[in-house]
Amino acid sequence: MESGYLTLEFPVVVAGILALNSIYYSLSRHLNKTQVEKRLVCTIRGMFRSVSPDDIVILRRNKNSGYVVLKDGEEGRMDYLIEDLEVLLDAEKFVRINRSTIIAIACIKGWVPVGNGQFLLELCSEVPKEVKLTVSRSRKHTLEKLLNRQLQPADD
Repeated sequence: MESGYLTLEFPVVVAGILALNSIYYSLSRHLNKTQVEKRLVCTIRGMFRSVSPDDIVILRRNKNSGYVVLKDGEEGRMDYLIEDLEVLLDAEKFVRINRSTIIAIACIKGWVPVGNGQFLLELCSEVPKEVKLTVSRSRKHTLEKLLNRQLQPADD
């Protein structure tokens, strides 16, 4: 004696699974096309804050501490390693200039040679004047490539 279960319910279940798979496939294709913004968690004035990479000017690491400087002048702490930040951040917008520093490319105006093959960066007005950043010899060529032009020494 047949119950009819496979005749009636099974095709309904199969149709439901196919519909869900179709919806999942459509959503996954849409999500892959739209870039989800990566944000970094920092501590600013003692509070955790989610920061957009567009708001970041400088990321620095000194021994066991990481520091971030934002466009609005605020400074904070972060727990990311420089190597992890290189992966997280857009390589078209940020460049590593030495062992411990990553900077937003948009904030670079030029450079001044300081000897020993190193260069001191001339930075945009969003960066506090007391901040001095040196490009190591090994990173200069990478910086030039990303800027897609030869850096010219800044006018004195």
